Amino acid sequence: MRRYLFIAALLTMASLAAVAACVGSDAVVGEAPDGGSSGTSGTSGTSGTSGTSGSSGTSGTSGTSGTSGGPDGGPGDSGGDAPIDSGPPTFCDGKPKPVGVANYLCADFDRGALDAGFTTTNLTAMGTLQATSVAASTPNGLLANMNSLDNAIQPRGGWFEWTASGATNVKTVSMSVKVNPNLDTGAYAPSAGIIEIFGIEIPGQSDISVRYQDGKPTNGDLPSNYSGYYLHNNLFAGGVAYRTISPAYSNAVFTTITLDLNFTSNTATLKQNGIATFTNVSVATQPTSTVIFTVGHKRTQGPVARPAAMRIDDVIVEVTRQ
Repeated sequence: MRRYLFIAALLTMASLAAVAACVGSDAVVGEAPDGGSSGTSGTSGTSGTSGTSGSSGTSGTSGTSGTSGGPDGGPGDSGGDAPIDSGPPTFCDGKPKPVGVANYLCADFDRGALDAGFTTTNLTAMGTLQATSVAASTPNGLLANMNSLDNAIQPRGGWFEWTASGATNVKTVSMSVKVNPNLDTGAYAPSAGIIEIFGIEIPGQSDISVRYQDGKPTNGDLPSNYSGYYLHNNLFAGGVAYRTISPAYSNAVFTTITLDLNFTSNTATLKQNGIATFTNVSVATQPTSTVIFTVGHKRTQGPVARPAAMRIDDVIVEVTRQ
């Protein structure tokens, strides 16, 4: 009997287990609250594809180079330096400072201000200094003129000065000037006045200069009615000495006149168109560190009965020192 009861109990327990198994299989949605395995999650939607990255922009072109400064001298736009059109080469472009020369001036009046390079400009009420197309070297030369017959002011006219200074004393100086006189010989009678065209002055001592005599000498050292260049030597030990320069007169023709001074030998040499006119002219100089050079139209004395214009070009000054 007990055996039958035991078997019946076993059968009952098996039936209950089968029922429990059937109920568990129906609840497969989400996680079971009692820690059973979670249901399978739904599949997520497919992620959208990312947009294609934009292509990089093309690099900008480089800025154009800046323009050069304007005509008023103001700075140009930023950028590369633009070449300055300096025009064709001038006379002085081909005349660099020689080796061994301490002070040097070259003035061809072709570029920049008319007084470029000079130290001082001297103008009386009657004098003018202006550019002229009548030149020994193109495009310009200097026209030094006096436009009045007034005799009240001396000296009269217009001229430039250049001062050469240094730490040591001067050894030699050389000054070369191309001169073209222009006198109205028909409308006016000869004058006793004289014109200093260029000169070399030693401060505190005296000077030596090339002058132009206008047809009526004021002293006995020049020939009567002489019209032309001459050397006026205030550095002469015995007083002023005058020497005419041949040929006497060449109107409207450029003549190159060169005056050299040697402070060691105390001599002067004058050349005309490269040919020596005077050599070993005696001068009395004392040691000096400063020399002043003048060029232009400097009427120094005498009545002005004939207006005169001096056309000047290609001035070169060289100074050597001890």
